[in-house]
Amino acid sequence: SGDVAFTVWMLGFFMLRTFWFIGFELGSRAATPGKRLMGIRVVARDGGRLTADAVVARNLIRELELFLPLMMIGNGASEDMVSGWTVLAGVIWSLTLSR
Repeated sequence: SGDVAFTVWMLGFFMLRTFWFIGFELGSRAATPGKRLMGIRVVARDGGRLTADAVVARNLIRELELFLPLMMIGNGASEDMVSGWTVLAGVIWSLTLSR
């Protein structure tokens, strides 16, 4: 039951963080509360609003670039035998995909 609870927690956390960004960036202000506080808004290259497809793609790429390697590093740090390889894979992934 612990594995099921952890899986449900991770899935819920994924949905929350993904739809948090997507929901706010598709809103009328095109910014999350943090971006609003800093005076930043998400725009297309031409300075206009992003399309819904662009917002979804942008946020799913964030998952691949940031959260997936962080989860690999965190999971690897908690395992015994494969921890070194998992952490290394997460670090290489982060370095490869970071801008």
